[in-house]
Amino acid sequence: MGLFFPFLSFFFTVGLVNAINITDGLDGLAGGLLAIVLAVFIVATFMTQLYIASAVIGILIAVLVAFLWFNINPAKIFLGDGGAFAL
Repeated sequence: MGLFFPFLSFFFTVGLVNAINITDGLDGLAGGLLAIVLAVFIVATFMTQLYIASAVIGILIAVLVAFLWFNINPAKIFLGDGGAFAL
């Protein structure tokens, strides 16, 4: 890709963060979807014996479940730009 890689990675990152922001506006849909995806990742990392990665992913799942608990309608907290970019 050569010279186009920085531009493509920039637009991909901006698009992904905006997609997560839009999805988060639907009462925690982003948190639920990411928890499901991370559950698959934790199984994959555990089966390949990457236990530190499994622990980090487990912590992320726990944080997302706690976030979803407080994001029940009426939502008390939102993911926002910082949370979307972090995830």
